[in-house]
Amino acid sequence: AITTASNGKSVSHFNNHIIVLKRIFNYALELELVNRNPIKIQKSRQEVARKRFLTPTEQSLIIKACKQSKTTYLWEMVYISLKTGMRIGEIRAITKDDLINDYEFIQVSAYTAKSKKSRMIPLIPEVQDFFIKEASFDYNHDIKSAWDVARKRAGLTDIIFHDLRRTFGSALVQRGVSLYVVSKLLGHSSVDITAKHYAHLVPETFKEAMSVMMK
Repeated sequence: AITTASNGKSVSHFNNHIIVLKRIFNYALELELVNRNPIKIQKSRQEVARKRFLTPTEQSLIIKACKQSKTTYLWEMVYISLKTGMRIGEIRAITKDDLINDYEFIQVSAYTAKSKKSRMIPLIPEVQDFFIKEASFDYNHDIKSAWDVARKRAGLTDIIFHDLRRTFGSALVQRGVSLYVVSKLLGHSSVDITAKHYAHLVPETFKEAMSVMMK
């Protein structure tokens, strides 16, 4: 069974491809085009949560590398993910109309959110200033090639774009924000998903919670 990520792709990514291949060969069997299904790999029952977060230095390195790219909007997309925790699909759909209340919030549409639920993400002054003065709002592009070049330039070939979102979530948790609030900001479908990725960052919080039992 495939149980680990490879080449920057998640286990579920490979599992989905395996399912499709098995269905194709099963259909071919029905049509008597083949005499057996060669896909014997079983999909993983559970994906191990990836725990790669960027340090402040690494964040600076990747943004600098992206700014050197000929793909001028690349650094903006990286910056937005690091500062809002938005998924790449959500970033691609951003328009000026999504900036609410004088750029105080950015709205993520239910149509682009993985959970199919809309959410509002508050923006700190630094990010508000970015959207007002620097954002091109030209993000609906495939950035895979440019992103790969930037990762190599920064010496961070082990990271994937989704790690930027995880970095945002980890920063919140490490600063004492509850898993419930982080879950809402990231647009997770349940707090259980948030806990799977970030609960290990708050051992002291759990220790304090258990100390209540001793009083």
